[in-house]
Amino acid sequence: MNNRFLLTILGFAALLGTSCSDMSKINKRSNLNNALVKNQLVDDKAASPEIIHVDLEKKSARASELLDISAVTYLDNSQLLGKADKVIYSTDRLYVLDKKLSESVFCYDLKGKLVFKLSDKGKAPREFQGLYDITVDNQNGNLLVYDGRKILYYNKDGAFIKEKRYDVFGKNIACLHNGDLIFSTGNTAWNNDLMYNLITVDTTLKITSKNFKLEEKDLKNSWSPWFYMQQRNEEVYYTDYFNDTTFKISNKKISPQFVMDYGKYKVPNGLKQQIATGQMERDEHYIYGRVVSWQNATTFFNFGSGLNGFVSSYYDKRKKKVRSYFTIVDDLFFNALNPVPVGVNGDQMVYSIDPAMLHDLYDVLRRNDPAKLADLSKRPKNQVMMDIIKNTKVDSNPILISANIKESFYE
Repeated sequence: MNNRFLLTILGFAALLGTSCSDMSKINKRSNLNNALVKNQLVDDKAASPEIIHVDLEKKSARASELLDISAVTYLDNSQLLGKADKVIYSTDRLYVLDKKLSESVFCYDLKGKLVFKLSDKGKAPREFQGLYDITVDNQNGNLLVYDGRKILYYNKDGAFIKEKRYDVFGKNIACLHNGDLIFSTGNTAWNNDLMYNLITVDTTLKITSKNFKLEEKDLKNSWSPWFYMQQRNEEVYYTDYFNDTTFKISNKKISPQFVMDYGKYKVPNGLKQQIATGQMERDEHYIYGRVVSWQNATTFFNFGSGLNGFVSSYYDKRKKKVRSYFTIVDDLFFNALNPVPVGVNGDQMVYSIDPAMLHDLYDVLRRNDPAKLADLSKRPKNQVMMDIIKNTKVDSNPILISANIKESFYE
């Protein structure tokens, strides 16, 4: 059993959020109303959010019909990377966060050559206790590493700059264009001053706003959302705890942007308690979710549906088209592709591929059905995967691919 497999089987992620059916129901929900009433950054003049009506009749989608792959990045194998949980493209750097497996931050140049690795775990200065999130300050290119208790600052070559203690115990962090920081607390709070799900601070870490008030009853439940904030240039997009609305944070204002309408799929009464106690009904159908990736042309949303798997949605903002599905299927090789984007590269989504799984799939076919393998290998849509097999080993680091969403996918 190789080291990569050992790392892989240790990883697990939970995604949380919510949805409802129409704007009238949204306005009646105290969750959203309280958020806006108490939101110090709310833009009172913002236009009404766009309601995206989703049809879930198509239960599956094919990866080869979805992605128009334009670039493949092979990451340096000199240091073992377990899983690409989050990828940030900067001007001339590529940052990869591996939260749970190697518990490290990797920096590569844009060709995939390793520049540095951060893995100093501990309680001493210049060390972090677990990894929560990373972000990049676009003003100076510095990397910020957040462990829930403090922020560590590094330049783009990995040199340590400083660290700042900050006990907000947030889950996610984002950096605005003026250097201000945003923390998503993930439904946790240390004291009454921090009983909000979204907190902004200035460069001195002084709180400038507290948004989306937490109720005391909510604190009885424990949530560990991964990435409920997504940064796009000078804007940050955020999905609040158990909310179907995606908000935009820009120029010190928060405004609702999108509401996902899944029709009959709804949030049942007592859902929070069901999840907290592990007593969800298997025949329930409801949506809770988050915005995962955002770029100019397409938004990707990922949602859960009871215990029956996840719902993924791609929304073409220019043509106002949406396509959702429960599962993604394809000819063998695309099963090694993580269907959830891990980042954005310019106007393209970024996905990761597990070489170990890809080689395993190839070997199974080679042993059991060489004729089918020969047929699949000749198909144009599989050429990218075949090239990856040729250029990697079973214990190679994850591969990153950049891709556009095919227009035909929405038809």
